[in-house]
Amino acid sequence: SISLSACVLTFCTVSHLASFVSNHDHLHFKFENKSGSQTQPLWWNCVLVAQFCLQHSVMCNSKATERLEKCFGVLTRSAYIIATCVCLKVLMTFWSRSNQFVLWEVDTSENPLLWWCFTAVHVVGWLIIYTGCLLMDIGELLGVKQVYYSMASFYQPRNLKARSLNRYYSHMRHPSFIVMCLLLFVHPVMRIDRFLLAAFMAIYTFVRYNIDVEDYEYIKDLYETKRSHMKKRL
Repeated sequence: SISLSACVLTFCTVSHLASFVSNHDHLHFKFENKSGSQTQPLWWNCVLVAQFCLQHSVMCNSKATERLEKCFGVLTRSAYIIATCVCLKVLMTFWSRSNQFVLWEVDTSENPLLWWCFTAVHVVGWLIIYTGCLLMDIGELLGVKQVYYSMASFYQPRNLKARSLNRYYSHMRHPSFIVMCLLLFVHPVMRIDRFLLAAFMAIYTFVRYNIDVEDYEYIKDLYETKRSHMKKRL
């Protein structure tokens, strides 16, 4: 039940995140108060980003992972997913939008072509991210597979994967870094709060990714193998 709850919470959080990142309904911004100091809300936003990054950094630490596995066992991944969703929910719910500094603002409400262009970029971007998650073993990513394999007395999913693949996953668990940056920066309304969010998330994700030459060679060999198999079938 905990694992299934984590899946439901993930679905709700990702839906909220897609709306939070990709929505460009101008009415959402026009009714906000433009008076008063914007320094305090920006500091508050920094705290919200920091709590999300701190949760990710702490729970991804090898020593912390070992302690979590002793406490939660096969539910470790589910606990991580729930904690991540809660931190994301807190960030999106209490985020303060700033109206004082606007880097650019394109009125898509009066230009249907621009509206469709921005919408198409974000729809395609989210589809790429979702597809990447499915290809990276969504069951294990959400923690469902670990629980099912434990109940069925199977080996844990990571033990059935190649060492090179596990190594690659440990260095980059989330796909489509470039696409996520595109979703954050390509937006008709770029205010200072969104720019800070995009910059912090892009820098943090880039720093956390530890892909090296060995990972690159593994993915390259895997790609070449898949392509040769496809050619043989054709």
